Amino acid sequence: MISEYVKFKKESFFISKNKLATVYRKLFAQKTSAEVKNIFKNISYVTAGTVIEAISWFLFNVLSGRYLGPDEYGKFILIHSVGMFLYLPMILGVGTGIIKYTSEKIDFNRQSSIITTSHITVLILSVLCSCIYLKFSTALMKIFLISQNLLNLGIIFAIIYSFYIITTSTLQGIFQIRKYAILKPVCSLIILISFLIFVLSETLSFESPIISMCVAYLITGSIILLSIQKYLRSQFFDFQWAKTLVKYGIFSFLSAVSYIVCTNIDKILINRYLMIEDVGLFNAYCISSLKIMSMFSGILVTVLFPLISGHEEKRSILKRYKSLVPYIILLGIPIMAITQIITLKLYGDNFELNLRLVLLFSMTAVLFSWYDIYGWIFNSMGIKGAKLTMYGTITIAVVDIILDIYLIPRFGLDGSIIATAISYCAGLTVIHIKRPYRT
Repeated sequence: MISEYVKFKKESFFISKNKLATVYRKLFAQKTSAEVKNIFKNISYVTAGTVIEAISWFLFNVLSGRYLGPDEYGKFILIHSVGMFLYLPMILGVGTGIIKYTSEKIDFNRQSSIITTSHITVLILSVLCSCIYLKFSTALMKIFLISQNLLNLGIIFAIIYSFYIITTSTLQGIFQIRKYAILKPVCSLIILISFLIFVLSETLSFESPIISMCVAYLITGSIILLSIQKYLRSQFFDFQWAKTLVKYGIFSFLSAVSYIVCTNIDKILINRYLMIEDVGLFNAYCISSLKIMSMFSGILVTVLFPLISGHEEKRSILKRYKSLVPYIILLGIPIMAITQIITLKLYGDNFELNLRLVLLFSMTAVLFSWYDIYGWIFNSMGIKGAKLTMYGTITIAVVDIILDIYLIPRFGLDGSIIATAISYCAGLTVIHIKRPYRT
């Protein structure tokens, strides 16, 4: 019996390995080599880590929704959404730049210069942005329709999240994928455990989940910082690299706005036009669709983006990816529908299951993944590619905001997700028209 099980596991492993090899040959038009086998190993690490992270994150959100209820859960989501907007100028796309430029060439002094420059740049940006936010706090409270307490929590979250992103991006850039794959689920487990401590101590409020996240990001970022300290030397700070990183980062920053806008502006406008509990319900659907597809894309991007950055022939990669898109669509929609139905049941009776919303969110999640992977392939081309992604994401952001303002008051949550779906269609159209290679 045991020998049969071992045989089955070995066969399953080789089947998975063969499938990965097939995908690689389609994407890169190359046979597998020792380097490719290492890529498969990294993908397995990231996949395992992402699965644990997803389970922990899923439990955290479900428990937050069940214990807090739609109203308090909505406040937590609102703080998180505001924090995600405030974090963008603090990181300014430098996180993407550090991955691209450190992975292009394995040279310790060069990597040290890039890493040191990146970390100092993000630190300076975080301090400057925090001062600006506090100076204009009254205006920000009016824009986001939140209290001073909620804004302060959003600023704190933005600072800590920026620190977390720049440290995890460093691990990707220096190809420490295994460590990255271990620390990502560790972070999500700390979030879950911290929240459960609030539950057991009966001190639960809408602040509890955001505090749990801040604690986890701070601990994880600190662990990474200690592990990469040999790369951090003040004498390696380079103004030329700072200029390059910021220039590249501005385009990446505008590209990052797409994801932040399309997953957060909706919640802020829902809070403006509908009720705070509708923010919580909308997020429940997002967690079980867009978030899951984001993790799927993240697995591929984490491992393949540094590799694609060093790959000279991008045309073949785009052509291969185009052939994989139909599979993403055909498999993605039914899988997303199933995950949403299961998730909404777990959230409890206070969170209404609407099959129309399930279908709309499933379609939008697939459109997001389709665009997201395209965007990262273009980003690997340098400033020219990042500029192309920027055009697409600006289109997405503008279309989404305009349609949200028009559709949410008239069609509620349906209008919000329809706006997001149309905006991603517009973004895909733009990058296909302007793409550098005709595939």
